[in-house]
Amino acid sequence: MIPLPRAAVAALLVITAACSPSSQEEPAASQALGEELYETRCAMCHGMTGAGDMPMAAGYPNANLIDQRWAHGPEKEALVRVIRDGLPGTPMLGFGRMMSPEEIDAVAEYVRGLSR
Repeated sequence: MIPLPRAAVAALLVITAACSPSSQEEPAASQALGEELYETRCAMCHGMTGAGDMPMAAGYPNANLIDQRWAHGPEKEALVRVIRDGLPGTPMLGFGRMMSPEEIDAVAEYVRGLSR
């Protein structure tokens, strides 16, 4: 057996870790969770596509999540903050007491994907 240089061994370990089933399943599980939570908690106002075309969102142009004109910023952190804390003076309730930080994070990531 021929010994491999340390750099080759390190590269193989990185590739193996990146290709392991657990690292590939995590984003898919988070995506599925985000979609499920969006459909059950958000779609009633924002619509299934995120267009903000439901009666509850009438008069609130910022309810449109697909036009990429987000008043509070497109960064994931901004979305997390809005989902967690809500927006006073609007029908957007905060979900910080109803959803875990991981659930809010999954919804924020799902919402970011709606505008792509």
